[in-house]
Amino acid sequence: MRKNSIAQIVVCALALLVLLAILVGGIWWGQNGFRGWDFGNFFFSLGGTTYSDPDSYSVGSASVDAHHVENLKINWVGGSVRVEASPDHQIHITESKEYNEDEQLRWKVSGNTLTIQYCKSGLRILDSLKKELVVSIPEALLNCFDELKIDSVSASVSVSGGVYSKINLDNVSGRVKMTDCTTKELDMDTVSGNLDFAGVVHSVSFDSVSADCELDLTETPREVNADTVSGNVTLRLPHDASFTAKVDSISGDVSTDFNVTREKKRYVCGDGHNEFELDSVSGDLRIQMR
Repeated sequence: MRKNSIAQIVVCALALLVLLAILVGGIWWGQNGFRGWDFGNFFFSLGGTTYSDPDSYSVGSASVDAHHVENLKINWVGGSVRVEASPDHQIHITESKEYNEDEQLRWKVSGNTLTIQYCKSGLRILDSLKKELVVSIPEALLNCFDELKIDSVSASVSVSGGVYSKINLDNVSGRVKMTDCTTKELDMDTVSGNLDFAGVVHSVSFDSVSADCELDLTETPREVNADTVSGNVTLRLPHDASFTAKVDSISGDVSTDFNVTREKKRYVCGDGHNEFELDSVSGDLRIQMR
């Protein structure tokens, strides 16, 4: 009974903090104007999207020599992004249909990095402009990529296959689905975009306000850090997984299929050498057996 009372007090306190943040933000917005979202590689605001050195980019769909490319950076606003294997030895960058020149994508190869932008820098983007992007990458390159970085506002993202040193995802909303992927590092920051990842990952960092995180893994990761306010976190691990999980959920449920030793908020399975830290205010935390 006392636990429930404490939980209710904490939830109410957090709600008050959120309301206060909205009030202060509203006052600041009124005095200074909302600038927009800064994703590092590009800046999106109600006035459009901007990025540096726009004249260095080529315009429109293209086929690109894959010989020197090791990194892929995609900055997309709305619609969808799909990354998949190419049928030949080139990288193919394709939009869903023909657009006027200002609305067409921009791309460039600088050093070993291919960067793709949504449209002309500075273009005011209408809500009706939701574009579909497909990037097809030769299988040999897809299996030895260095970094895949996708920044989006509301686009859904789908990645099929590939071996990467690092995957970095930033979005406001829009589901991210990754299948048969292998990476050393997976880092995602989102407001309300759900993550579904299937494959192998050694290190995971996931931060969200109201998004769910589902990891279906064929190997036990070395470390997982997941922090969400009202989203659920689900890990599906091999039956022989070993881990130490520090789990904290204020008003959500915590469950596991594994035979664990529990001490307060600490769950140990096997020799416990892999470290998980899972935090949620009102979401469920699950560690399941595949």
